[in-house]
Amino acid sequence: MTISSMASTLKAYSIPLILFTAAIVFQLCVIPRSFPPSHYDVLGIKRYSSIEEVTLAYEKLSSKWNSGFEVPSTFDFVKIRYAFELLSNQAWKRDYDIFGIDEQVHVIEEGKEQYAAANIYEIDLPLLEAASFDPIDHDFDLIKSENFLSKFENDKALLVQVRLVSRICCHIFAIVTINYP
Repeated sequence: MTISSMASTLKAYSIPLILFTAAIVFQLCVIPRSFPPSHYDVLGIKRYSSIEEVTLAYEKLSSKWNSGFEVPSTFDFVKIRYAFELLSNQAWKRDYDIFGIDEQVHVIEEGKEQYAAANIYEIDLPLLEAASFDPIDHDFDLIKSENFLSKFENDKALLVQVRLVSRICCHIFAIVTINYP
């Protein structure tokens, strides 16, 4: 192979090599910065860590704040506290890990606006309010054999809860209208 044929080969492949190199740099440097950090990154732990590891990471960060060694900005504190509350709740952590569901992300923006000029010790905690989905916690007016006939004394619409218990607890609500002559 002569020097002129080698030069023509390099010249022919120079543009694809430049494009390939640019694509690699773009994928390694530019794309990862365009995604927001996960809540695990905010706490400084690896993804899918256990609730105990989340709690330890938060306690480590809060010990720095309480000692006065490193006090975060209010917005950083809201993000860290939000990540802790989300990842320490078993149901919310499951939804976030499996499906990427973060239903209450608006709390971070609201906290940023609400506590813009406040100190981190003036922030009302907890940021997230846990909602209970346990049927025992709710006062449903279930129809039982003892009170079945008393439910039909008037001719108003009646809300009946049909409860199917299987591997997945489903609550199906149906409106039953009973009109007696």
